[in-house]
Amino acid sequence: MELLELKWTKNFKKLYQTKDSKWTGETDKIGEHIKLHWRNQNSRDENNANEPGKGELIILRQYGVITHIVRLIDDKFNTELMDKDEFNIYRSVEVIWVTNDWNCPPSTSIFFASGVHFPANGKVYQIEKLKAFKQRWGEGRLIEFQHYLQQELEKY
Repeated sequence: MELLELKWTKNFKKLYQTKDSKWTGETDKIGEHIKLHWRNQNSRDENNANEPGKGELIILRQYGVITHIVRLIDDKFNTELMDKDEFNIYRSVEVIWVTNDWNCPPSTSIFFASGVHFPANGKVYQIEKLKAFKQRWGEGRLIEFQHYLQQELEKY
């Protein structure tokens, strides 16, 4: 797994929560193509959904842990009719890493400064601009972060 295109992170949760599972994507397999939705209430998230470029990678976070890394396979958002119209846009992504331990996925605090909260909304954020990244890694150290993440995720 090569993470040099890893530049983004996004909070990710089930659109409709059920008692069966708290995790989104428990059955996603490496290589599987999925739709990664944005909330897009009143068309506010369309620009955000288009920010990452085709081929770039996104860390997907749920409940303070990392569950997936995905690669964007399209270059702009798509629309979809949904029961909840506010989640009507998505990007097509390929799963390139998924935790193999759903009982104990890696905590974000392994990779970022602990005690610093990530934005909980479903927008994408550039990793280098996050306070949690800067406090742990400093300025301009994305490559070191990518290598460290790659080594650590091989354990999960």
